[in-house]
Amino acid sequence: METFKKVVELLGGDPDNVRFYMASDLYHNNDEYWYLILDLARMTNLADIRHSLTILGRKMGESIPMSWLVYPLLQVADVFVIGSHIAHGGIDQRKAYVLAREVALKVRFYPLTLNNEKVKPIALFHSLIPAKYHGQGVQGGVE
Repeated sequence: METFKKVVELLGGDPDNVRFYMASDLYHNNDEYWYLILDLARMTNLADIRHSLTILGRKMGESIPMSWLVYPLLQVADVFVIGSHIAHGGIDQRKAYVLAREVALKVRFYPLTLNNEKVKPIALFHSLIPAKYHGQGVQGGVE
């Protein structure tokens, strides 16, 4: 966690004003998280999930482990569980965030709301931040 706080500080932010989450904090002893996963599975089909699998950084062939099919659902669930009205991530996550937007108005657990109405998350994408410093190192001595 300290590494993430240092990165925020090096980028000019105040880590005390940023909420950091560990994945285990979202799903450990949290039945509603798993209900959300099942709810997302109910609203999607195999084609939706296979299309989103490139978030793993590569395209999938015909034969893939069944466990990989759960990963896009976990990625989508995170948007709702942390209440992220602005889903900010790397370009490799765009298909999962598109899926989150497609199901947002139907989600029964952890819906995003604004003025008591369900809303879709805004999705922002970028290249990895360290690419900005390619070959230069990061100021402050952290590389």
